[in-house]
Amino acid sequence: MQLVFGHDAAVAAFAAEKLGISINPPFVAIGVADETGLKGAAVYANWTGWNVEIMFYGPGCLTRPVIRALFWGYPFNDLNVGRLTAATRRSNKVTRGLLPRLGFTEEACLSRFYGPRKGDDAIIYRMTREQAERWK
Repeated sequence: MQLVFGHDAAVAAFAAEKLGISINPPFVAIGVADETGLKGAAVYANWTGWNVEIMFYGPGCLTRPVIRALFWGYPFNDLNVGRLTAATRRSNKVTRGLLPRLGFTEEACLSRFYGPRKGDDAIIYRMTREQAERWK
């Protein structure tokens, strides 16, 4: 797997389609590709100077070097943020299990954020710089 830089719009469109969401600029996107094309994407948006939100798609793409680059290197080194925020549907049990293993802490629930059902609640996670240090 290799990281793909400089194709923000195409990578964000790939992620939006796979995640079933809209992603609106401004954003920065980093793709994860193999010899056949894009397999994953990380999109960083809603940067406040201290926090940035990550949207990620990439089944099978999370090798240790990819995790280091996308969940530690870019946000905490390049953007110099103090925290990284991720959100997922309550019904997305795979991502809800993955985020804590990556070092994220569950922080909040936004009721019916993605739609009318309880499974459409958004579960919000955060990773601070200190939590991310394990990926250095």
